[in-house]
Amino acid sequence: MISDCVEVDCLINDVRKDGIFYSMATVSQKIAAAIGVSILGNCIDWIGYNGQKATQTLYTQHGIAVLFIGVTCVCLLVSIICMITNPLTKKRYQDVLEALKKKEHGYKINIEEFKDLLIIKKKR
Repeated sequence: MISDCVEVDCLINDVRKDGIFYSMATVSQKIAAAIGVSILGNCIDWIGYNGQKATQTLYTQHGIAVLFIGVTCVCLLVSIICMITNPLTKKRYQDVLEALKKKEHGYKINIEEFKDLLIIKKKR
C-alpha cells in the first residue's frame, strides 16, 4: 500500500518521495511496536501474571486469553474496516497509473478526478 500512496502523491506533486514514505512507515511501525509492548507489559502485570509461579491463577489465565485472543480480534477487525473503507481500490490505482503515464507524456491531468483519494489543499 505504501507504493500505491507514493504513486498518488507523485501524481499530485510531480515528485517521487519513496524514501520519505517508507522511512515514515518504518518509524511509525517502530513507535507503535514500542507503545504496544509497553501497554501489553502493563496489562500482563495488571492481570496478575507472575513469572516465578509454575501455574497462574484462573483469573490470570482468562486475562491472558482476553489479551491475546480478544484484543487481537478487535485490532484485526479495526484493520479490516480500514481496508474496506480505503478508497484506493485496484481500479482506482490503475486510473492513477494511467494518469501518471499521460502526465509523463505531457498531457494535463485533472486532479479533481482523484479527489476521493486525496486531501487537496485549497489555494488562497
